[in-house]
Amino acid sequence: MSKYTDQINEIQEDYHFLIKAVTRQGFFELYFKELPKHRTNFECFNALNEKYFDLVGEYRYSSFQSFINQLRKR
Repeated sequence: MSKYTDQINEIQEDYHFLIKAVTRQGFFELYFKELPKHRTNFECFNALNEKYFDLVGEYRYSSFQSFINQLRKR
């Protein structure tokens, strides 16, 4: 693949991530999809929350506990 194709693919992946992650339900879905790829729940949450921060400039959730509280409300 060319350098540009790789960049386009990365932008598309980021776009699809953001479409999901901006909603509470979508972030939960991403979390459960990614969970098997991580050693702990906390590690999975941090990876997603950091990716969101890298793309948006702010965290989706202020803490793991905040995320868990919202998850319990669903």
